[in-house]
Amino acid sequence: MTQIALRSGRLMIDTRMEKAKGRLFFNFGFSKPIQAELKCMRGSYYSGFDDAKYEQWCKDTFGKREIWSVEDCPRNRFQLKWLMGGDPYANWERTYDGTPNRPEVRIHQWDLASSFLAVHYQIWAAEMGTGKTLAAIEAMEHSGTDDWWYVGPKSAIAAVQREFRIWGSKVIPKIMTYYGLKKEMKEWTDGKKPPHGVIFDEASKCKGITTETSQAAQALADGIRAEWGNDGYVLLMSGTPAPKSPLDWYSLCEIAYPGFIKEGDLFKFTNRLAISEKKEGVAGAQYKKLMFRTNPLFCQECGKFQEDHPVHTPKDILQDKTKTKHNWTPSIDEVSFLHERMQGLVKVLHKKDCMELPEKIYQVIQCKVSPDNARIAQMILGSTSRAAEALIKLREASDGFQYEDKVDGVKECDLCKGTGESLNPVEAPDGNYVFETGVCTCCNGERTVPNIVRSVREIPCPKDEALEDLLDLHFEDGRIVIYAGFQASLDKVERICQAKKWATIRYDGRGLKVLDADGNQIIGEDFLDIFQKLQEKYPQVAFIGQPGAAGMGLTLTASKSVVYFSNTFGGEDRIQSEDRIHRFGCRGANIFDIVHFPTDKYVLANLKLKRELQSLTLGEIVDAMKGKDV
Repeated sequence: MTQIALRSGRLMIDTRMEKAKGRLFFNFGFSKPIQAELKCMRGSYYSGFDDAKYEQWCKDTFGKREIWSVEDCPRNRFQLKWLMGGDPYANWERTYDGTPNRPEVRIHQWDLASSFLAVHYQIWAAEMGTGKTLAAIEAMEHSGTDDWWYVGPKSAIAAVQREFRIWGSKVIPKIMTYYGLKKEMKEWTDGKKPPHGVIFDEASKCKGITTETSQAAQALADGIRAEWGNDGYVLLMSGTPAPKSPLDWYSLCEIAYPGFIKEGDLFKFTNRLAISEKKEGVAGAQYKKLMFRTNPLFCQECGKFQEDHPVHTPKDILQDKTKTKHNWTPSIDEVSFLHERMQGLVKVLHKKDCMELPEKIYQVIQCKVSPDNARIAQMILGSTSRAAEALIKLREASDGFQYEDKVDGVKECDLCKGTGESLNPVEAPDGNYVFETGVCTCCNGERTVPNIVRSVREIPCPKDEALEDLLDLHFEDGRIVIYAGFQASLDKVERICQAKKWATIRYDGRGLKVLDADGNQIIGEDFLDIFQKLQEKYPQVAFIGQPGAAGMGLTLTASKSVVYFSNTFGGEDRIQSEDRIHRFGCRGANIFDIVHFPTDKYVLANLKLKRELQSLTLGEIVDAMKGKDV
């Protein structure tokens, strides 16, 4: 039993603490502030009711059952230190004395590196093109250890390795993709020591706290803290300082340093930042809609406006005894306050604050819809009642093709591997589900399924001519970046560039393919060097990529233009891919969108709002197709 004192407002309350059952139990006098703090911690539990889990143990130990307990874990001990009157956040107020190793390091880059070297555990929310890689190299070299791992998306690895060569890094970390990290953590053996430091590049890949990627990153970071403590280093780098949702910050902060954010789990974090309201969809299914606390005109409790909702108690009624109403309380802007709470752990850097770059110039090239293409669009709308399917097919047709699935014989069932049996969920008497072996639910016991082969049927498309014009426009520049949303679109773009005698670098989910102007594969030369440096050997080079696969970690400043033959629905993919040319050494920043069907503009507009495909309705798509161009 340990005697401690806990904060209760301005007072310190004497408290008995007992460590048992993997938990910390607290016995104190009545104090709402202390209760609120403990409730916020991970695994908080109150034993003061009948049949509570620790009721009898609390009676035997403390002589009463009205006891709060929390999980005994590093994040709770961090918060407990503050609750006991300490200052665990002081670590993120330290400074680092030193100078950069290279004269090329800019002030803001050294500011990033020195800040991380002072605190050891940090997030860099620095926009694309601000030079995070060089800052990270400086940080590794000044850390005093060469035992580092570097984790990033596949598209960023080649660029990072090139940066290490260019800057002559004295520390060469073990480099792997996020897939490699997951494999590494699954095969981890007892007794194996983690590295002294790890850098998670494009850390937005870890924003979902329940994903395997996030869990692998969390396990590695926790291992570094457990093994090396204040001598360890964990750095998360992200090119998007403002995530799509404020909730995305939680998993990143937990990986960087658990406990820095008070809330013990994502549910508690969500409840603080947003108000959850039950909604009913058109099919009768219920779902929860989150309304973030950003407007002081909202009620803190229910999110309704003060003057226009009957749930609020009228001013002339002091108390509603039926408990169906409540007083209106102005909402606290928790989202803005979150940035204050993350100070020190998160280092935010915008390009406009540290760099003088040319403004992005956006241009939309509108292609005329022919009568034949208009009929194809109407046929698509008339053949499906599903909004998502209709939009995908219209996007395909707008790019000048349609995917067609044909049956070509049969193949072994992937689910049962040709046995005809699979594990199927069966409801047990207690209402839970267990898995029992039964007839395969995929092939119905037949052991084989139809072999579906996808083919591409091309249709006339004015986007092709628009792309050819842009290639002619950039012929003297010799470099251009082109993105498209479908593999068939990328194949078409590659053919058009090759026909115009441009060398091509195609980077998508299938991998990397580099061809010279005559269509011969280039082997043994770095594709980024080909694009960035070898202008005399390769006068015209087009980089062709899918935004999700080739939109991160690459520097393509040899081109002053990015062309979007078509877009995906990934808001982050669009933001990241635009900035491949908008960084140090850029020659310009022209962003071209080639649009054909009105749905292209519709997708582009919704992309700017980061709206999800699943939220669209067929009616909205039909309305969009009623544009004057059609």
